[in-house]
Amino acid sequence: MNPKTCVAFLLIILGGVTGCERPKTPPVTPEATSVVIARPTLREVTDYEEFTGHTDAILSVQVRARVSGYLLKRDFQEGAEVHQGDLLYEIDDRPYKAALDSAESAVALGEAHKARLTADFKRASNLFQRGAIGKQEFDLINGNYAESDALLGVARASLDIARLNMSFTKVRAPMDGQISRTLVDPGNLIQQDTTLLTDIVAPDKLYVYFDLNEESMQRVQGLIAQGRVESGPGKEVSVLVGLSDDEEFPYTGKVNFSENKLDAATGTLRVRGEIDNPRPWVLSPGLFVRVRLPIGQPHPAVLVSDAAVGSDQGRRFVYVVDQDDAVVYRPVDVGPVYGPLRAIRKGLAKDERIIVDAEGLRRVRPGAKVAPKLSPARTEPEAGPSPVKTASR
Repeated sequence: MNPKTCVAFLLIILGGVTGCERPKTPPVTPEATSVVIARPTLREVTDYEEFTGHTDAILSVQVRARVSGYLLKRDFQEGAEVHQGDLLYEIDDRPYKAALDSAESAVALGEAHKARLTADFKRASNLFQRGAIGKQEFDLINGNYAESDALLGVARASLDIARLNMSFTKVRAPMDGQISRTLVDPGNLIQQDTTLLTDIVAPDKLYVYFDLNEESMQRVQGLIAQGRVESGPGKEVSVLVGLSDDEEFPYTGKVNFSENKLDAATGTLRVRGEIDNPRPWVLSPGLFVRVRLPIGQPHPAVLVSDAAVGSDQGRRFVYVVDQDDAVVYRPVDVGPVYGPLRAIRKGLAKDERIIVDAEGLRRVRPGAKVAPKLSPARTEPEAGPSPVKTASR
């Protein structure tokens, strides 16, 4: 084959190959992500802070014996409810019975002695008035009479002590409440005012202790300076309490004490509230509890679904959908939780559209186009702070 024929053949082949190439397809535009949106809600709310605290008994008594002796009997069921005056323990009373009998005999002896000297004194008085006896003899009889009266008083006082000691051999409940386990079994020697037998607590009311951190305390002081919080004698501050597994704060009370200085080691101020306890067998002294402290007066606040608030390395944000249905990253300053809603202190206007579904928050990125769908769920909060545990802030 000559060179011209080869070139022509190659051109035919290349032309055929070029003619078989497929046409290029245009790029496919991704479909916009469907998200659920909602507008913020403007409502009047009351700010609050939450703390961890513990309960303690308002009335608590350590039961100790007031006389020494051997313990004979225990007359209560451990952990039961007792009433004031109920018999708890019995101590061997034989030594105290003997002392009581001796004191009663001493009083009888003193009374007889005084009766005899009283008669002598009356006779001596008549004789002295008639001049039948001298003053020295009269003074002696008068002195013996006065001594007998004083000795009778001593004997009667000793009798009272003996009766008290005899009654102390029966250890009784000093108040109503729930009794603990016994710490001493029958047969052991009890030392007066030393041996601890058991303890009783009154569960109908409880103290709740919690520590107010320095930031919260300064915030409250600022609100007081602005006149938004009333402070001073006679001003009551409410407190709400819930157990660790309570979704709500079912126990209410009042703050009745705060320390006069901060703890330098922790930078906190110890505060105490008093609450009623309608469930003594559930809420008992020594429990760790969650404490909600309302701060300030009711005020308008911008609220969004708490599920709409994300966290980026400790910084809170929401995704806003602008007029072009594009996602905008918006840092916000968050406040407390009110039911399903969270307060937004700064960074958000009340008429903006917020992505509120958790799935949408995971799938979108700033700048992406979305297909917004208005949430049908009700987003209005209750009038006051909802009894729901606040998220970490």
